[in-house]
Amino acid sequence: MAIIRCPECNERISSLAPTCPHCEAPQGERTDEDRLRIRQRHWRKLIYRATNVVYAAMTMLVVGAIWWWMIEPQGWALPPPASALGLVVFGAAVYLVGRAWLLWLKLPRNRPR
Repeated sequence: MAIIRCPECNERISSLAPTCPHCEAPQGERTDEDRLRIRQRHWRKLIYRATNVVYAAMTMLVVGAIWWWMIEPQGWALPPPASALGLVVFGAAVYLVGRAWLLWLKLPRNRPR
């Protein structure tokens, strides 16, 4: 076993590693089918992460809205509490970023071929 440089990202990796842990590029002698399968696995992992970001953002948004509703005086009182409003705004912003990331990942040019 030796430490080599990844040809894709130039990071140090083990010569026995099947893929680069940094950029997920296949290493060594691989068929085109194996390389495609590894790229698809990496793409699905990114889709999973983006989906989880969207779910976490929706949770923040809902928790902020419930917090706003439950604080005294009860209901959608104005002005809203700063912490609840911050959670709602932050959740909405993260939701938009997560959805944009998910949309970008699902573009045909970004799918592994």
